[in-house]
Amino acid sequence: MGGRVSDKYLVEHSDFLGKLDAGDIILADRGFNIDDSVGVFGCEIKYPVFTKGKKKLSGEEVEETRRITNVRIHVERVIGSLRQKYSLPA
Repeated sequence: MGGRVSDKYLVEHSDFLGKLDAGDIILADRGFNIDDSVGVFGCEIKYPVFTKGKKKLSGEEVEETRRITNVRIHVERVIGSLRQKYSLPA
């Protein structure tokens, strides 16, 4: 898939969705709208919670965002390690 394509296009036109199992959770940034695509496979997509006009997040929203952020940090570290070990492009 040479050239510039969107992340959504890559997800929907690669074998990524076929590797999902019902109940899988996908972590994503807001703006990465693939809810319909993963929903067909019985999966859920989680986004960090944003205030969206509220003054502050509820305690539950703060905890959910903290958990998502912690997992994403570990994923980024693993990806960084793989890039170094196997000389993968950024």
